[in-house]
Amino acid sequence: MHTFDELRSNINNLSLHNLAYIKESAKKLVKAMSQAGGRTASKNQYLVELFAVKYTLDQNKLNQFISCLRIEVESLQSNSPKGAMKALFMIDLVSTHRSTITSDHAVHTANKHAEAFVNDKNFITAALSSYNVMEMDCGHWGVDSGHYRDSENYHRIHHVCADCAERMNGSDLWVRSNDYFISLANHVTIYTNQGPMSTDVRNPAMVYSDMRGRYESLDYNPYQGLIGDYHSSKRHGFNKILSPWFKSHKRLFGCELEVELKGSTTNTQKAKAAGRIHEILNPSLESGEYCYFERDGSVQNGFEIVTQPAGLDVHLEKFKAFLTNDAAKQGMRSHESGSCGFHVHVDRECLSQTQIFRIQSFMHNRENEVLIKKIARRYSNGYSQVHPSMGKMSPYNKGSESRYDVVNITSRNTIEFRVFRGSLRYESIAAALQFVNALLDFCTPGNVSIKDFNSEGFKAFIALPDNLEDTKYLRKYLSISAVNSDTTDLENLAA
Repeated sequence: MHTFDELRSNINNLSLHNLAYIKESAKKLVKAMSQAGGRTASKNQYLVELFAVKYTLDQNKLNQFISCLRIEVESLQSNSPKGAMKALFMIDLVSTHRSTITSDHAVHTANKHAEAFVNDKNFITAALSSYNVMEMDCGHWGVDSGHYRDSENYHRIHHVCADCAERMNGSDLWVRSNDYFISLANHVTIYTNQGPMSTDVRNPAMVYSDMRGRYESLDYNPYQGLIGDYHSSKRHGFNKILSPWFKSHKRLFGCELEVELKGSTTNTQKAKAAGRIHEILNPSLESGEYCYFERDGSVQNGFEIVTQPAGLDVHLEKFKAFLTNDAAKQGMRSHESGSCGFHVHVDRECLSQTQIFRIQSFMHNRENEVLIKKIARRYSNGYSQVHPSMGKMSPYNKGSESRYDVVNITSRNTIEFRVFRGSLRYESIAAALQFVNALLDFCTPGNVSIKDFNSEGFKAFIALPDNLEDTKYLRKYLSISAVNSDTTDLENLAA
């Protein structure tokens, strides 16, 4: 099927797909435009499609689409400067045009209006005139003659045909940027908080991002919308991350780490802080690859990192990459804020009801408080409530409708350990994760006797040869009595 016929039939789908789909559509679109015939009538076909997309997508998706188009054009410049010039002209013509058409028009309405625009001779004349473009004798579009300035000097440009890409009187190929032309050799697209724009590669107010492979203005914040609303991660959905550890243990964890920024901060500063973490934990730069970021009512000056369900190996690797990177967590705190927590969810599919009863008994038993507090750096509070009556080794009196229990059982799909204080120290997070994993094994019927179902029995259990590999940080944490052994607010090495 022809590229544009395919695109036109899937405009609605384009508004629903992710960035990867938009990039692929942009790549096909630019290729077709660069190979288009030279006649104005042929150009109109592509303008119709571009206008239809413009008036169908929401502003965010449209900006992504236009950005992808410009990136594809840049990749054409070295191999096909003529094709790049043709494609860039059409993209600029559509992206800068203003209209009263709104995005909620149906696709066929958008197409109808787009066709009306490009078939309106007055519109075509005005649009081409605004770009100093005229229809050449060859029937193609070309740049009109006259003096046009670049960012430094004046240059004489005769009729340079956008299709034939003629070089007349030794002049270079040019693209328009606001009120001046830029040599195609020096032209780049720069990303700003107002959207992409054309500029000169010598512009001092920009920097090249190796991470995103593009030029950006010095004040550009690519992650302004990264932090979602409270529980927005649930709307996006969760996907299991499979790994060798998961395949052998059949156990998944989901983590929620709350962090705050030091001092008074703006939403832009929060987004930039989340962006630094995002670049480490989501290397493809797709939100939700490993984690999401969202607001939380208990964290006024920060955000919550919500991970996908994954095995112990994945979480330890990811948190190590983040928490051992001082630059990534600069200006942040978690343990020291006093209000941040670290919550661990366990998939109910890997648990029996007897295991859950035993987990509740262990966590609610005050005789285990010293052990739990040493690992969690807190015990019972308003967000992690302990009920001694539930600490008995019995299946009775275990029901609860409060999501703020030390072990929250109100969710249909998971149980949640809420006892841990937040931390930006890797050893603390690793010990907490290994504690949850070890406790699941400890509470599995048949693994320990009733008389050993206590703190001392747990310490002996994690020291068994079969349990050493997955309790490395936990055992180290418990063996250092000077670390977090009291109720002070300071955690050694915590950020």
